[in-house]
Amino acid sequence: MMPDTTVRSDLQSAIALHQSGQLKEAATIYKQVLDTDPANGDALHLLGLVSHQSGQSETAIALIKRALEVSPDQPDFLRNLANILRESGQFKEAIQVCRRIIELYSGSAEVYNNLGISLYKLYLLEEAVTAYHEALAINPHYAEAYYNLGMLLQKQGKLEEAVTAYHEALAINPHYAEVYNNLGHMLHKQRKLDGAFQLYQKAVSLKSDFVIAHRNLGDVLCQQGQIEQAIQSYSKVIEIQPDNAEAHNHLGMILLLKGDFRRGWKEYEWRLKCNDFPVGKRSFVQPVWDGSSLNGKTIFLYAEQGFGDAIQFIRYVYELAQYKVDIIVECQSELLTLFGNIGIITQLIIEGDILPDFDVHASLLSLPGILGTDLESIPSRVPYLSAKSVPSFNSNPNPNLRVGVVWAGNRKHPNNDIRSIDLQQFSILFDVSACRFYSLQVGDRRNDIVKYNYSIPIIDLGVNFSDFSDTASAITELDLVISVDTSVAHLAGALGKDVWVLLAWIPDWRWLLEKEDTPWYPTMRLFRQTSNGDWESTFQRVQLALNQYVLNNHNIN
Repeated sequence: MMPDTTVRSDLQSAIALHQSGQLKEAATIYKQVLDTDPANGDALHLLGLVSHQSGQSETAIALIKRALEVSPDQPDFLRNLANILRESGQFKEAIQVCRRIIELYSGSAEVYNNLGISLYKLYLLEEAVTAYHEALAINPHYAEAYYNLGMLLQKQGKLEEAVTAYHEALAINPHYAEVYNNLGHMLHKQRKLDGAFQLYQKAVSLKSDFVIAHRNLGDVLCQQGQIEQAIQSYSKVIEIQPDNAEAHNHLGMILLLKGDFRRGWKEYEWRLKCNDFPVGKRSFVQPVWDGSSLNGKTIFLYAEQGFGDAIQFIRYVYELAQYKVDIIVECQSELLTLFGNIGIITQLIIEGDILPDFDVHASLLSLPGILGTDLESIPSRVPYLSAKSVPSFNSNPNPNLRVGVVWAGNRKHPNNDIRSIDLQQFSILFDVSACRFYSLQVGDRRNDIVKYNYSIPIIDLGVNFSDFSDTASAITELDLVISVDTSVAHLAGALGKDVWVLLAWIPDWRWLLEKEDTPWYPTMRLFRQTSNGDWESTFQRVQLALNQYVLNNHNIN
């Protein structure tokens, strides 16, 4: 065994190397000490810290636990173990270690803060609040504890209290970029775009490599209509983190919105790698179709995201029909009967079914990119869907035009609050002469008809719908559909029916910018907000257009 003086000297040399960032050199000396003195707790602990800094968290945890066997309940060892456990996602064990420290040494502000973070990660929110308050009682000038408390309160929906906590953090540390980002996010969620923009700008000015703030800034710039500036923000994220899937995906959508399909489809493929991708990762032994010949092969196509996406992109099966290919399509159960009318599909299955054999696969939404679709080559022949011939309601001849209406989409859609409309906004249309209105709305928003006492001007057809085949049958008996940006609008367009779509100022990427028509659906007309949130003037234009539509089609029946 080395003499104690030699061990201490070697440890001091290693610590100096460690502190200067020379981790490999420090680790080498720590290991040399342990070769001759395997029970040296300090060397075990310090080698554990080097391992953690080198990205080897499990090794670090094992080494510090060994150090604690040699020197039980040593406070620095326990504190560092708790931090590494938390950072590696082992929150339950981190909590145990923090509580052991508090039991032995009454704890410090840092320990209580660490405890609060781990409790928060396990959604033990009230216990986390208590821990943060304990940290602040010990150290009232602890900006990080105020920040963490603010995040927790924000999570609980206690927004005023969260803002207070964030401002306390800023009073201590005016350069706290993460606080500005979170305050910006709160305003962003409330659609207070100008305020959110200013706060995100402040965050990135304080921390130039702040990826989340740059991406948030891109989102708010897009919603403000500052498209080129938004592209710059997303590109900045990709410059900092080339593999940031969310930034690539957002960049893809904004390029598609601009009509830059060549770059847009490529970037949009990154959606499949996003953590919040709605249908989860699909993994197959078979390769993704690369656009090569499909003759003699079987291709498996699957729907993703919403019903409208599936309806819009199922058109591409007709593009594949040029090959001698078997086409298997997986879709949501609500679309099964509707898509069953597409004769060129070899086999139709629903999500969760056992997959048959196939050679290659692709998402429906990946097909435009694989086929190199641009604005001039969008497959726009309609109708490409058909409905069963059974009448869905009494459509006896009458002098009125039959107008279907939809005012709300799926509540789970991330932009549902800006695309859905209060049914009362439609009331300006109900006085248009020679029109009879029929609701195609499904879900709980059907109740708006009764809520606003519109049972006389609107006949509720949605009460009888069990799937999209029923909706399609109803649409075929209407003269016109007026809808928000939801699946029914896509369905009406796919059926070749006259359809007017009401769009938010900055709409979903597929509707492009400014145009009143769309290359996706020849029978569709777009009515866009002229400023953010302004539905009133939009409906005034719809009312004028509907009056003209009645004049042009008064003999339609």
